[in-house]
Amino acid sequence: MRRRLKDILQRGWRGYADADQYSIDLYLAAILPPLLRARAEANSFPFGVVQEEWGRDLREAADRLELIDWKATTARYNMASLAMHWVAQNFRRL
Repeated sequence: MRRRLKDILQRGWRGYADADQYSIDLYLAAILPPLLRARAEANSFPFGVVQEEWGRDLREAADRLELIDWKATTARYNMASLAMHWVAQNFRRL
């Protein structure tokens, strides 16, 4: 209980908790999908990109990242890695 309270306070103060550092992959896989889905639902998309394609790509990246958990297989990690690669390629557009 005390540990969870500390984690909540740290996340509120600096955006991450000490515990998140031990599994950064799981932390990112947990926080990115909702952000990507919210961006897909927004009526905003980069210049030169079709809105439907942009939304589809964002949702696909979110779906792939959600495949990761503490018991994920290598195939799941590979799918999530593709999603992270897409996020990195489109970082300035997000």
